[in-house]
Amino acid sequence: MGKFDLVSLGPCVQDVLYKVDKLPGYEGLSVIKRVATREGGVAANFSVAFSHLGGRVGIITVLGGDDTGRWLLKRLGEEGVDTSRVVIREGRGSLRMHIFEDEALNRIFFVENRETLSMAPEEVDIDYVAEAAVFFTDLFLGEASLKTLKKAKRRGIKTVVMLPYGLSVMEIWGVSREMLLRGAEMADLITTSLPVAMDILGEESVEEVLAKLSRGRRIVAVTAGGEGSYVTDGENGYRVPALKVRVVDTTGAGDTYSAALTYFLYVSGLSLVESAFLASLAASIKCTRMGAWSSPKLGEILEIRERIELKASRIF
Repeated sequence: MGKFDLVSLGPCVQDVLYKVDKLPGYEGLSVIKRVATREGGVAANFSVAFSHLGGRVGIITVLGGDDTGRWLLKRLGEEGVDTSRVVIREGRGSLRMHIFEDEALNRIFFVENRETLSMAPEEVDIDYVAEAAVFFTDLFLGEASLKTLKKAKRRGIKTVVMLPYGLSVMEIWGVSREMLLRGAEMADLITTSLPVAMDILGEESVEEVLAKLSRGRRIVAVTAGGEGSYVTDGENGYRVPALKVRVVDTTGAGDTYSAALTYFLYVSGLSLVESAFLASLAASIKCTRMGAWSSPKLGEILEIRERIELKASRIF
């Protein structure tokens, strides 16, 4: 048994959330009602959610040598994530995401210190990755992510790729459609949302998305908000419902789903449908809480699972 169940590669950021009365148009004005500072970043959110379930996890990420970076490093450790391979860029500010959100949960994003999030492939310690059974990346680190995926596959490590955002966002980080598809081709498990998948693939239905991404018999999970998620093992496809809850904050819900699905598939060894149902429960619980790192513990999910009958439907 290796040191870790999973090692992740991707961003850890500070989210600054501004709750506003409305999102203004050109030269419009809105009122900031409150401001909150929290932890974020897809890979970091995923890692913390995986740790909350009891998984042993390490992260490879980049932080600035500032107070924000030191705070994020401390918080990762407090959440049970190994930070021994976090790269610190002295003299640079840590990545910060400024999020303006209205009462209907519509959002716009502004990034600060964009240049900090970069890593050369040789900065990734592949021996550290090889101490895990599973490798996860969100592809934000471009060629570093792709080359690490390739090396992980060669070493027989399970690979999980999340496609978190559409092309307009990923291209800002220097990640093209071709790079996203290359990453997906090296994955044993792909997770994404339906709008993102449709944007990247140019497909118009969930069946087409699942069929295209699952070529080669890889596992694919596509989230669809309140509708739940769609999963396939490359042969059979299912729709798995979400738990109906009063939504407080959806930040990190997709990352929580992806982490839980990975945990239940590769650590617990459960079936795809059962794993997806438990992942949906995890994401639904997270939506009742503020902050991306407020994902539930394993016992919370299992307690609800005992009271709910699984009603997945076959779609092909």
